[in-house]
Amino acid sequence: APFDILMISICSLAWDDMNIAGVSNHPFMSQFDIIFDQFNSATSYSGPALLRLTRASCGQPSHDALYQPADSQCKLFENLKALGYDEALMMNHDGVFNSLLQRTRIYGGIDAPLVSQEGLTVSQKAFAGSPVTRDLELLQRWWAGRQDSTQPVFALYNSASLHDGNRIMNSERVFGTESYVLRIRRLFDDLNQFMEQLKSSGRNVMVILIPEHGGGLRGDKMQISGMREIASPSITHIPVAVKLLGKNIERSDGIAHVDKPSGHMALSQIIANVINTGVYNGGSYSAANLSANLPETAAVSQNEGSTVIKVGNEHYISLDGQHWSIYPSN
Repeated sequence: APFDILMISICSLAWDDMNIAGVSNHPFMSQFDIIFDQFNSATSYSGPALLRLTRASCGQPSHDALYQPADSQCKLFENLKALGYDEALMMNHDGVFNSLLQRTRIYGGIDAPLVSQEGLTVSQKAFAGSPVTRDLELLQRWWAGRQDSTQPVFALYNSASLHDGNRIMNSERVFGTESYVLRIRRLFDDLNQFMEQLKSSGRNVMVILIPEHGGGLRGDKMQISGMREIASPSITHIPVAVKLLGKNIERSDGIAHVDKPSGHMALSQIIANVINTGVYNGGSYSAANLSANLPETAAVSQNEGSTVIKVGNEHYISLDGQHWSIYPSN
């Protein structure tokens, strides 16, 4: 049975940021079927994060390999297009900074035009002065247009609402953590309202929350608050979750927590599991069974010029790929 896939990609959202902002128990986070407790974003920057997502079918390449050609079988979007999925792309920003949109198209294999932001509420100004539109309004615009087609759609929504340096309209003097708290509460409220709208529609939709990386609100001995030059553990430990929505399906068990080290390849496998088990043919499904055979990915994170790995209970950092030292997280 056909079903849509909506991936919600959020800049600057880690478990640690949620704890600091006090939104870990927000209703939006309480409704997922499968939650990854040890998912590693493998980077602390937006461009590499989106490329890792688009190449989820072949696991985790090195940072440098992200900007080299990849086989089509590695590209998640192309795999889904081969299965008959149409493609949709939304960003609540212009995608210009660091050529984010352009590089995602070139190296990630995303061809769909951006859903228009024209006429939508500008809720924030990005650090460079460009507009950031309201999340709920853009998602609702896409969903309204989505109703005109019966073809299954794979949609990627990328939100910059939590990016460091954004200014809330009419609250320009609110900075730092105070600003982040206001923005994440609005974001979660918007996403929660949109999820309710998807539920009430009765259509088959697989929703995947997959942040790009954390915001580094807390900081540590190597990086001040908000700095993300190094892909530190508190930045790369992100909340990834899956929700299956549909009128004729029902979860037969509790929320499934994936507690082993995970990466983007696990998301590709989750999608395959939903397709192969025929969840949307109707009846009940088991969240535990859908998440039982997921591949593990060791916690290795890279930006250009630095690598952080986890060995046992310790994290180690190298700036040259040869010499290693314990990462001083506290």
